[in-house]
Amino acid sequence: MLELSDNEIGDDGARDLAMLLRDKPSIIHLDLNSNHIGDEGIQELARALSNPHATLQRLYLEKNGEIGESGVNQLIEMLKVNRSLERLSLMGCMLNNPARQALRQAAKEKPGLHLTVEP
Repeated sequence: MLELSDNEIGDDGARDLAMLLRDKPSIIHLDLNSNHIGDEGIQELARALSNPHATLQRLYLEKNGEIGESGVNQLIEMLKVNRSLERLSLMGCMLNNPARQALRQAAKEKPGLHLTVEP
């Protein structure tokens, strides 16, 4: 378990964590709430979790500001191939309605995944 909430790591820190996830696939819980991670950081994390050997089960990205279309698209692509993720929380990330709908649809196609976004 790696708890890093409220550390203001931003996109650069997320990029470093993505490398860590690639190198240390044994991490199963990652809390990155309230870290000012934007699209670039989200994309890096999602690419790392697209690795077939990824073991992360829980990813918390709440209150990271606005995640745009490119970040959402990368998360959706990751959900198509990731076999380990059981929980993804994006509350407070200012997702627009089409993004929320697209993520919900992707989550429906992945049995066992619990997705948390605004209603």
